[in-house]
Amino acid sequence: MKLFKELLLGSAAALAGVVPVAGARGADLPARQAAPIEYVRICDAYGAGFFYIPGTDTCLRVGGLVLAELRGHDPFFSIAGPLFYANGIPHLGTGFVPTPNQYLNARSRDALAFSALGRVELDARTQSPWGTLRPFARVDAFYGSGASAQLGGLGQLVNTFNTTAGSTAARETTIVNKAFIQFAGLTAGRAQSMFDFYADAYNYENLRGSNATVALLAYTATFGNGFSATLSFEDQPSRRAAIGSTIAATTAAPITIGGVSATSFQAQPGGSRVPEIVGNLRLDQPWGAVQLSAAAHQVRASLFQAGALAAIPPTPPFPAGFTPPFAFPALTSNSYGFAIQAVFS
Repeated sequence: MKLFKELLLGSAAALAGVVPVAGARGADLPARQAAPIEYVRICDAYGAGFFYIPGTDTCLRVGGLVLAELRGHDPFFSIAGPLFYANGIPHLGTGFVPTPNQYLNARSRDALAFSALGRVELDARTQSPWGTLRPFARVDAFYGSGASAQLGGLGQLVNTFNTTAGSTAARETTIVNKAFIQFAGLTAGRAQSMFDFYADAYNYENLRGSNATVALLAYTATFGNGFSATLSFEDQPSRRAAIGSTIAATTAAPITIGGVSATSFQAQPGGSRVPEIVGNLRLDQPWGAVQLSAAAHQVRASLFQAGALAAIPPTPPFPAGFTPPFAFPALTSNSYGFAIQAVFS
């Protein structure tokens, strides 16, 4: 027993002598600490859904939308309705046989049509000594087939109604729906027109409210108690439309208008010279909002001989006396219009 106790005490003494030595060696090694983890923090200064971007004072909200649609209809043979009328008098139904070019090709029409929309938007806010800096971007990606192919097609012809023998091509489109910066009352970029109020609202009436996304530079002054006023300079081509003309086709013999001789003439919009000038006065209250909007618009039109848009000048040197058909319009017109609206909700 005595020997056993001596062995235990000797072992304990040996361990006691080893531990300090091991500790001394550990102290000589470089200290390694894990990097601090910065968790995402909620930012409630600008409403729900915002969070701080780690390492910055910028608050960000990520949003989006996914929409899917399926359409179905009977692709029947049909006849162009206006061809049944002449001077307001319909053709007799009995015994009337339409010509082949009056039929719309039903076999090439799609009975089913799919569409899908994916949207991603980023809304960032950063506080500065001069106010809140806000960049905003929204991107839409659209797919459509059949009768839905033209939606989001940026005006490209996809044979939606099949007036030829060809079938309808599917369409994939990605566009910048919105992209603007707001700072110290200024708004610059592609945004909702400052004229609009009921944008994207559904309406049962034929008279619809304005719903335009345009490039603009605007300034909004706030006066307190919910009152504000905005002056906006907006991109005129964003609202540019076709120009109608009462001079279209003439007789086979050429006629001369403004020194230009042709058998047919075609009206076209002229290039923009001044932006759209838009302003609004607005009152926002807990019960709703009231807005008075006004806009001024310049319409510049030119009348060319038909085919001027497709005309290609010959390679220089030009023949003697040659004048391209698009060099000088036969007639020009500069008009100004305006629009006002008073709305509340």
